[in-house]
Amino acid sequence: MNYFPSHLQIEVVAGICSADCIMCTIKEVSRKGVLSLEKYSTILDRFVEHVDKLKFLTLHGMGEPLLDKTLPEKIALARDKGFPGIGFATNATHLSTKVAARLLESGLNTIIFSIDGIKKETHEKIRKVNYDTVLRNVLNFVDLRNSQGKTKIIMRMIRQEENNNEWDEYQAFWLSHLNKQFGDQVSFFDVHNWGVRAESREQRAESREQRAESREQRAESREQRLHDLSRKTQIVCPDLLERMIVFLDGSVALCCGDEKAVHNLGNIFHDDPVSIYNCSIFTEYRRLMSEGRLDEIDYCKNCQVILSRMEKQYLDV
Repeated sequence: MNYFPSHLQIEVVAGICSADCIMCTIKEVSRKGVLSLEKYSTILDRFVEHVDKLKFLTLHGMGEPLLDKTLPEKIALARDKGFPGIGFATNATHLSTKVAARLLESGLNTIIFSIDGIKKETHEKIRKVNYDTVLRNVLNFVDLRNSQGKTKIIMRMIRQEENNNEWDEYQAFWLSHLNKQFGDQVSFFDVHNWGVRAESREQRAESREQRAESREQRAESREQRLHDLSRKTQIVCPDLLERMIVFLDGSVALCCGDEKAVHNLGNIFHDDPVSIYNCSIFTEYRRLMSEGRLDEIDYCKNCQVILSRMEKQYLDV
């Protein structure tokens, strides 16, 4: 049986960001730059004949997408080639009124705003950006969209130790500012072990031994829960069944946790996307997971991304 992704993710910016999030591993990735419009068009052309199988096109990776000045052109190009569900996530630091208007005109289907607190000090502690600027940019985008656009807005919190107690207030605030007409949502997913920088910073914090022990205990609990669930429900990571992630250099990741592309699955510039997505590694991992043997895969057995995705929550306006 040949699989083909319903979700294509293309990294348009890599290794460059306006934030310095405590949970991000961007500094450990060697890729750096902005995907040219020419190379981006080439990647799209590799998937045009399969566009009827796709539901989503995501334009982000290990970097801030709005640092790509051609992003609106990239969105419009994908729209013109028939790609559905075009969206990306952003920290909104560079979301000026001019950029917002260009995005709304481009045919953007969905934008995800990453704000990790309802309090200024919380968001700034986690993301190291000016909360007032971000809030102003997002609310301005909401107003522009309400008057002249169709783009769906998702407000997203990466829930973690620093902001966990703000979720109720966060969701109430944003649900009151969004618009049901456009299908807007407020969401969270829990931080996972994709980001190791958060732990190293916490270890430098006051009472670091107790906090490290607490984090380790929670991680062990989540890992055990993943093992138990994989035996009972035969969990297959959705990235292996639904998503293909293409990095700036054309290399293809196994999943969103494979940010360094360590599996060497192929390169979209010279390999067939169907062949890549059905290569031996993808096939073997799918088989083991479907047999309830996730804990036999060294790369996946302690991954908390799967649990985080299973337990994420989306609230409609």
